[in-house]
Amino acid sequence: MEGEGFAWQWADEQLKPEHLLGPVARAAAELLVRPELVAKIHQCEGDNCGWLFVDCSKNHSRRWCDMRDCGNRAKVRRHRKRLERKS
Repeated sequence: MEGEGFAWQWADEQLKPEHLLGPVARAAAELLVRPELVAKIHQCEGDNCGWLFVDCSKNHSRRWCDMRDCGNRAKVRRHRKRLERKS
């Protein structure tokens, strides 16, 4: 039946999906002109990830974009390798 369900629609016709990249580009540009932050930009060491992140950790030793994703997988992989070597 027609009329059932939901339809995706922008409330403001001037706002289109392609306009969403503007704020992202501006934030990236603002980040790149701050030398104290540029030095903290790292690439995730996770397999097949490649995301960039700003390392604001206390000792600046962060290795993954997100510990819950890439970091956890890397630690699980390392743990399994250790177990394999022992057996």
